[in-house]
Amino acid sequence: MPKVLQLGKNKGWPLYHKLVLALLSFFGPILQSGHLQRSGRTFYRGTLRTLLVLLHDFPEFLCAYYWSICDAIPSTCVQLRNLILSAFPRNMYLPDPYSLNLKMGELFESQQIPDIQSTQPMLTTAGLMGAINELALNDDVNAFSELLLAGIQNVNNAENDTKKLHSRFNTSVINAAILYIGASDVTENRAVAQSHAHQICTFLLSKLDAEGK
Repeated sequence: MPKVLQLGKNKGWPLYHKLVLALLSFFGPILQSGHLQRSGRTFYRGTLRTLLVLLHDFPEFLCAYYWSICDAIPSTCVQLRNLILSAFPRNMYLPDPYSLNLKMGELFESQQIPDIQSTQPMLTTAGLMGAINELALNDDVNAFSELLLAGIQNVNNAENDTKKLHSRFNTSVINAAILYIGASDVTENRAVAQSHAHQICTFLLSKLDAEGK
């Protein structure tokens, strides 16, 4: 693990990211029965220990790929998801949430754009990356929203995994698009109501049924 993750310029991170996703993909078949066998419990403990090592020694890796890792974790594995979401860079100071007069928006740490490295490949695979680049140029939110609405319902053409088999919507693409566009909106200094992410979410909520929402 250290030899891969400590390669210069984080060259080993994409490879190790694929290994982590491959590891988590085994949870689908293991949890299908709703009851963990002895082998399943052993596998879970081993996975938990691996993620704990990453959290302690390489938290920046978990921060960079938290979205896709959490997306690969089954919804029932709350402990694993919370572990990933608790990661923060070693050079960052976390304020005391109980301190008086705490204003998160004024903190230097809250003004830094996070390094999220796992959304763009997902959007490229879904064929939406080009449309997002056009959105940044022409501000045609309605056209992009229609394209996104069509793309997230193409579940049958997507990879065959346990999460997608139980839904008519590709939640991974929805989350990746909103997160990527929302992060881009931060650099635009737009009001929330005029931001692309807000307009797209409003459009989707008006078009999707209860499951999609």
